[in-house]
Amino acid sequence: MLPKTSNEPTIRCIVVCGPATCGKTTLAKAVEKQTGCNRIEGDDYHSEKWKRKPYPLSDEERDRWIAKLTRAICQSLAEHRMTVATCSALTRRVQSQLMAIRGVVLVYLDISLATALMRASARAANQDHWFHEEYLIRDQFKRLQLPVAGHQVVIHSGDKEPEKLVTTVLSFAKWKLLCPKCESAR
Repeated sequence: MLPKTSNEPTIRCIVVCGPATCGKTTLAKAVEKQTGCNRIEGDDYHSEKWKRKPYPLSDEERDRWIAKLTRAICQSLAEHRMTVATCSALTRRVQSQLMAIRGVVLVYLDISLATALMRASARAANQDHWFHEEYLIRDQFKRLQLPVAGHQVVIHSGDKEPEKLVTTVLSFAKWKLLCPKCESAR
C-alpha cells in the first residue's frame, strides 16, 4: 500500500479503457498534455509475439499482460507521479484488478461494434493498423463485460471527441490543469 500524503488527490491514476478504436490513446495523450502526468500505454506491455501480430489473448496471456501493466502503474504511483494509463479492460475480472490499485479510477469509453468497425476501416485506409483487424474487434466485443458505473468507474460515450472529454475527466478526478503559473499538476 502506498502512503497517502495530504497534498495528493485521492485519484492518482486514470485508466482509460474500452474496446479497440474507442479513443483510449487519444484521450490519454490529451490528459498527459493538459496535466504533465505520466502516461502508460497498455499495449506496450503485451508480449513480443503479440506485438508482432496481435491475436485474441488466452486467459493466461491476459493475466501476464495485466500483471506487467499493473506493476508499471504501481511503480509510477510509488514514485508519486500522477498517471494516466490505457487498457482495454474488457472483463470485470481485469477491471477489478485495476481498481484494486489504490487511487485508480476507470474511465470507460463506450462505443458500438459498428462504430469500432467503421473507425478501424477508416484508420486502415490511412495507415497500417494491423491491431485493428475486424476479427480482433469482434472478439473484443464478444468478451466485453461493461463496467458498472460507480465511485471508481466513469462511463462516457466514445463517440465524442476525446479531447472534449479531458475537462470532464479531470474534473471528476479533481486534477488540476497545467498553467503558466503552475510547475505541474503533481
